[in-house]
Amino acid sequence: MRERILDYLNRSSEPLRADRILRDVLKIVSPNVIAADRILGHIVGGDARFARDATGLWSAAAPRAAPDLGPAAVLYLERSSGASPLSSGRGAVYLPEIDRAFEFTVGGVAEAPARAVASARRAAEGRALLAWSLAEIRHWNRLLAACRAPAWRGESLSIAALAARVLGRTRARVGPHDLAARLRLQPADPERAAEVARLVSECATLLVEGVPEEHREFLRLRRWIEEGRKKVDFGRFGFGRELLRALPASPGVYLMRNRDGEAVYVGKARSLKSRVRSYFTAGALDDPKVARIHAELRSLEWIATASELQALLLETRLIRRLRPAVNLQAEVHEAPAGYAKTRNLILLVPHPPADRARAYFLRDGVFAGEFEARLGRGPSRALERRIRSVYFGRRARPRARAAWETEIVGRWLAANRRRVNFIDVDEAGSSATVLALLARYLRDPERLTRKVHYRPTGSAGRN
Repeated sequence: MRERILDYLNRSSEPLRADRILRDVLKIVSPNVIAADRILGHIVGGDARFARDATGLWSAAAPRAAPDLGPAAVLYLERSSGASPLSSGRGAVYLPEIDRAFEFTVGGVAEAPARAVASARRAAEGRALLAWSLAEIRHWNRLLAACRAPAWRGESLSIAALAARVLGRTRARVGPHDLAARLRLQPADPERAAEVARLVSECATLLVEGVPEEHREFLRLRRWIEEGRKKVDFGRFGFGRELLRALPASPGVYLMRNRDGEAVYVGKARSLKSRVRSYFTAGALDDPKVARIHAELRSLEWIATASELQALLLETRLIRRLRPAVNLQAEVHEAPAGYAKTRNLILLVPHPPADRARAYFLRDGVFAGEFEARLGRGPSRALERRIRSVYFGRRARPRARAAWETEIVGRWLAANRRRVNFIDVDEAGSSATVLALLARYLRDPERLTRKVHYRPTGSAGRN
């Protein structure tokens, strides 16, 4: 519909009223000019190819000049959520100099999407490829491989990196629409890949205007962007990248210390490998907290734990004991978390070695202790006695626990209640029913791990 209207305006020698455009192109008769203007504005939806002057007349907007990078093509890919490059999504390759976009939609391995992708690939041949990020170009190559099209081997440039160099990094995660808003460009319809690709091209045009003239040639521009990136200087630390490669993928706690051995920062992670490494990327240096850590950091240690909950409790104990300078949560609130205040629950979490599990007891929403159990058999007599004493004894009361432990467990439960196995003691009603449910979990380890996911514990590392 928009393309028909745009073609009509391009053939017109003068700006036109909205009611005439609707009547001639879409055969819509509007009761008045104001209503027609609203209808046309809704159809156009902020498309930068259309212009409306102060008198209410519509025309085709003059296309912006291409970025000063020689022949260029702009790639846009909607992020695909599936494992296969052809699982779902849409994309486009836009050629600014002729104002033409080659769109494609993928939703399964089919001949038509493959032809559209190959056509877009041919359109970009011999040009520099501008994409929002280098990750987008890698995804593009996976898509080309799935469609049996030649991989992209030409020059490429990240618009996000260019924006960070020209404008300065504003926040960690920003997208084309956020950048367009900052540059005061008309938004594009996110459902139309060609419009988003055209919007990225306009962003590139304005960004290149902010680059010194001597650096606007493509290769010089890339070098200029690289020179502006911050780099992590491992020479100032007492360890190198090899220590980061030794990090396990298990939950755990990490400690960052200064030259005097004092804790600068203590944190916890579901995956020590990914979390700790994130502190040593170029983008992380823009975070004031990370910059402060790097200014004092000398050594790095970590302690792997059996579960995220254990890591959370250990992190808080270490923060309260060591009082690291950078930690913001050194003072834990004394009020317990709101979730499960009146719930009596037994949480079940797998615990290395492979034949173990750990039960956490909540009595009236208060953390009342934990107990280790063996898998492949029913609950031990000691565990049975513990459950009866916590929940069913004549004077069953939770053991005294620090308020911060109560809060930490409550928060963790609130955040993870959809993926954690637990037994609701109130719903079970009796100790016999609770023990029967517990026995079903313990005797079937696969059933227990079906919902709670954890990684095997690695060895603790210490510099």
